[in-house]
Amino acid sequence: MCLPVKPSTDLKVVLPLLGTLWEQGDLCDVVLRAGDGIQVPAHKVLLAAASPYWSVLLAGSGQQTQGGSCKRRRISADELPVLDLSDVDANTLRLILQGIYGQYYRVTDQNVEALLAASNYLEVSCVLDACCMYLRRKLKHQTCWRTLALATHYGCGTLCGHAVEYIHSQFMKLMDAPAALQALPKEMLLDVLQSPAVVFSSDHIIFQVVLTWVAGEAASRVADLPELLAAVRLAAFQHWSVCCAKRAQMCELGQLTRYGW
Repeated sequence: MCLPVKPSTDLKVVLPLLGTLWEQGDLCDVVLRAGDGIQVPAHKVLLAAASPYWSVLLAGSGQQTQGGSCKRRRISADELPVLDLSDVDANTLRLILQGIYGQYYRVTDQNVEALLAASNYLEVSCVLDACCMYLRRKLKHQTCWRTLALATHYGCGTLCGHAVEYIHSQFMKLMDAPAALQALPKEMLLDVLQSPAVVFSSDHIIFQVVLTWVAGEAASRVADLPELLAAVRLAAFQHWSVCCAKRAQMCELGQLTRYGW
């Protein structure tokens, strides 16, 4: 016979209690040393539960008491094992720990990139998800390109999808910022040009997009022209006069005549 027993302690209060212990430095059994040398004590079990990275790192690192009895005493930080996190600064580390311990912390424009990088590196999903949510809510013309780059770099698939969707829906307006357009990787530009969600008013506009992007780094991007022109179906242009006008524009880039224009 199995008798279900209700826990004597409400699980909702356990994490705040652990947070209080952490703030007071009580019962900590590991020290995290940030890249700037500042040391922050923590609890192994909570780190391991919150992060596969720490779970692997801490596996087998616990110390067993010797003999048949255990004497309780407060262990100083100097006696605890130290984990070096040279790529994470102390402020970012504390914010991540606040997230792990269920405490309030603030994601801002100033710290979101550092938090995203560190939580991705340390595999702390609760903080990583918070950063992605913040960046999604801040999507606008001025931030969409950077958000897409961050999402792609750190493998945030859902955020990447939202950024791509936003860019597709706003692409005609985004064209008013040539520098942002020129910062796009070629693969993203091809994706936009071929997307049915992006509606161009004419082939001339598509062609102008390609020219603007190539002009950003003409010396290196001229070799990408055949692939880009194929994507915009340049052969579909029906009027020779239009093609001539495009030829003149392309030649202004200085290195395009070798492609027969």
